[in-house]
Amino acid sequence: EHVGIRVSDQGGGIPHDKLQRVWDYSYSTVAEDNVKLQQILSTDFAESGIGLLGGLGFGLPVSRLYALYFGGDISLASL
Repeated sequence: EHVGIRVSDQGGGIPHDKLQRVWDYSYSTVAEDNVKLQQILSTDFAESGIGLLGGLGFGLPVSRLYALYFGGDISLASL
């Protein structure tokens, strides 16, 4: 039995030459000069109780590990 889920967004996409890197831990397509991200990363989340993982390069690799563990897989296409 197979289940397919398609998710799309209106982001800028990922360059095809970097597409395989999204499965590497800590790889992010967020630009280093992104001031807003730098402000978020410098916030003291320990006091606020809010955890931050978005944009740090852990979501896709961890999601793929869970999928593989349960007998599935995740694939990605950037159009």
